[in-house]
Amino acid sequence: MPKAPPSFDSFYNDWFAGTAHLDHVARDCFLSLLIYQWQNGEIPKEPLLRMNLCRIIDVGQWERIWRHIEDKFECFNETGGLRNGKLHELRKKAIDRWERAKKNGAKGGRPKKTGPNTQKTRKKLLLLLKTQGLFLG
Repeated sequence: MPKAPPSFDSFYNDWFAGTAHLDHVARDCFLSLLIYQWQNGEIPKEPLLRMNLCRIIDVGQWERIWRHIEDKFECFNETGGLRNGKLHELRKKAIDRWERAKKNGAKGGRPKKTGPNTQKTRKKLLLLLKTQGLFLG
């Protein structure tokens, strides 16, 4: 699975609308699982591993929390992997942008603009700077 960029876009309106019914512990667990998914592509299917990622030590508490957030994750393969669909799509797009940027960077970055308009603009700017006494070269 490709490595994701170090940050992701956050849509605050969606976040608050989708988590308004959660208490602070469940909201923190949901965010922890989203961050884990961003880094790894999916969250563990094993409840104890998810519980550990959220730093919850009481199984009963975890079961109550999971009931509130489990509908935000979908099973996407035969092995039982779980992921948030919206974050999965954002991650795919971000990885694609990241890879394109790396390839362009390896080529020296964005090509410099050339052509008659660029030269005319540069000449006009230099003339303006000279007439204003701001050109020191």
